[in-house]
Amino acid sequence: MSCATAVANVVLAQHNVTRDQLFLGRTNEQTFLIIYGLPMERSVLLNTHIVSSDEATQCIEAHVSRISTSESDIDPWFNGFAESKIENF
Repeated sequence: MSCATAVANVVLAQHNVTRDQLFLGRTNEQTFLIIYGLPMERSVLLNTHIVSSDEATQCIEAHVSRISTSESDIDPWFNGFAESKIENF
């Protein structure tokens, strides 16, 4: 959880978004999602951070983004990460 909080705080500090504009979710015990959109001229940059940790000292993060010009992209974007997971081996 501390890694997800740290990444969310970086997103808040670096981008013009508020905590209310972030979707914070969990797909399993170890994997967290941070999903948000950044307005652009005539489009939105959709962002998802998939976050976990190695249960010791390291955060693991995958960042995926997509430029969207249609509102019809938003629901599939938010729902498309429901099965995401980061596994430690």
